[in-house]
Amino acid sequence: MNQSETRSFFSHGMAKWGLFMLALFALWFIGWFAIAGYADGKVTETLQKLDARGLKISCGDQDIRGFPFRLGIHCNSIDVADARSGLQATSGTLRTAAQLYAPGKMVGELDAPFELKANGQSVAANWTRLRVFLDASFDGGFDLASLNFSDLDALLKGQSLKVAEGALHLRPSPATEERQAKMALDVAADFKQIEQSGAIGAAFPKLSVYFDARLDDGYRDFVAMKMPLDRVLADGASGLVRSLTISVANGGKLVLNGPLQLDTDGLLSGEIQLGMANPKAVASAFEKFDPALKTFLLNLGNGLNALGKPVMFGEEEIKAVQLRIERGEIRPGFLKIGELGALRL
Repeated sequence: MNQSETRSFFSHGMAKWGLFMLALFALWFIGWFAIAGYADGKVTETLQKLDARGLKISCGDQDIRGFPFRLGIHCNSIDVADARSGLQATSGTLRTAAQLYAPGKMVGELDAPFELKANGQSVAANWTRLRVFLDASFDGGFDLASLNFSDLDALLKGQSLKVAEGALHLRPSPATEERQAKMALDVAADFKQIEQSGAIGAAFPKLSVYFDARLDDGYRDFVAMKMPLDRVLADGASGLVRSLTISVANGGKLVLNGPLQLDTDGLLSGEIQLGMANPKAVASAFEKFDPALKTFLLNLGNGLNALGKPVMFGEEEIKAVQLRIERGEIRPGFLKIGELGALRL
């Protein structure tokens, strides 16, 4: 190629564009591996600091992956040991990933099997899929945290717990760019086909649970201030249950919503709407677990059908009544019709 042909080639628009793209790719290639090396070093540094405090976390065959647009840590196994409490935990492969252009949005997947040992007890679990999503904010909090799993099978003290599908979502409310002094925490959970069985005690029936609620000041207490649960309760934990639905076979449902407060003794107080669809199915589902509970649920369902008014719970209309709960005592008016035990959290 002579000199004029060389000048002609580099003066061509497509050649300049190609050289620009080549240079851009080279910079991206070098930059990604530089960031990956820095991230790998920071992870190792963090693990060493935790180890010095008595918490040892081992990431088997630690590696940073995701080129060219993602960045995440990969561990063939995870081992956790807390020297102070004696807690030990192991799990399968860990995979995390975050987009380089949106580093706050992170996805993590953890493979089974999982085992946890603490206080002389052990929990073993398996699942088909377990994924965590976190949309972190720059102030150290988050705008959304989600957990999804399928085919969970856990074993504790001879008791087996199986869940076909599960989802848990946490979101500050309201989710605004300017953080407020007090922020609620929205909680939504959906667990399908829960089964419990084992050698100790009677088994619960197969059921599904949907829960949608708001915990007042929950984001501030748990996330921003990192308050322990006992202090949150001492301050008077309160919130709004938008919907709690327990579904059993043959169309049976027990539903409620309304504001509730949990005191330091674990007793609930508040005003709720309570309804039941197909009381016979709900009562029969709990017959093997507790015959007395079956009778209570059947009587409650008949009373709701006789005295209740149609209320929309989601997309379904169910007869419900307004109930007042005073430190665990259930009252439709001045008459006490039942009592809720203390919640031990």
